[in-house]
Amino acid sequence: MLSKPRKIIIAVLFCFSLTVVGITLTFREDEPRYKGKPLSNWLARYREAVLSERPFAAAEAEAAIKAIGTNAVPYLLKWLQYRESKEQRWKVDRLRALPAILTRNPLGEWLATDSKETRSLIAMFGFRPLRDEAAATIPELAQLATLTDREDDYTARRAIYALASFGDSGVPTLVAALTNSPSLRRVLITEFLGDERFFGTNRSTRVPPLLKCLDDEDHFVAMAAATSLGKLAAEPDVVVPALQRASDKYGDMVRLNAIEALGRFGGKARSATPLLINALSSKMFGEAEAATNALRQVAPEVLTNALTR
Repeated sequence: MLSKPRKIIIAVLFCFSLTVVGITLTFREDEPRYKGKPLSNWLARYREAVLSERPFAAAEAEAAIKAIGTNAVPYLLKWLQYRESKEQRWKVDRLRALPAILTRNPLGEWLATDSKETRSLIAMFGFRPLRDEAAATIPELAQLATLTDREDDYTARRAIYALASFGDSGVPTLVAALTNSPSLRRVLITEFLGDERFFGTNRSTRVPPLLKCLDDEDHFVAMAAATSLGKLAAEPDVVVPALQRASDKYGDMVRLNAIEALGRFGGKARSATPLLINALSSKMFGEAEAATNALRQVAPEVLTNALTR
């Protein structure tokens, strides 16, 4: 006779086995392949290589995705739009609530992971290698980026990432999404517009929308805009005065980000020297240090003269 605890463990393990079979059958999909490996495998490799900054590994996976070509596009769009059902959420929550002895192992961790959600995360990385081949999806991605249901928020954010992956051709769509998106998405778009990993050398096209964001009433959007403008360090005749105005208008963290951004312009931001000097005596967190660092790039003689007095 088996004891009651053993019966419980056996029952749980049996349920685990059924779940494994069910999940395997559910996720079996006739997706395109390259060198015997499915698209999802190459996407996972590409995402991991990009995030860990391993260019050689990324190049191999990117070449594989490009080889699959337009055949990958329908799958990317489909996987990107995955919305977790309440039933799936319930199953995952129940699995995660099991005793640690059953879940702290590769099988338990795999079962407690929503594989379709993971697949939607890697799908958004597939648009970058397929920029030209997937360009026709921009209008559909634009619609996904502006979905209003709360349950679609993750899909919208992934669509925003995908749009950024198109580089300069995705900028107009991203800018349009700034006008009718929730705050967190607008911050995300503003950050992407300053991310050089996605775009070409024509930085000037991204300056006007970022200047508009810098004047936004949402402080988080303004903070992100200040940082992005600093990363671009373009159009100093227009941007440097705008950063100074934002610093005076908002204060707090927007001011801190604006000071840091001014430092990235180097000598082209000399007109902001008085502002930076005043910030040296600021009691606000980080401002004095940021002003010191900025002056080293903008007007280093100010610090030198202060030390010789």
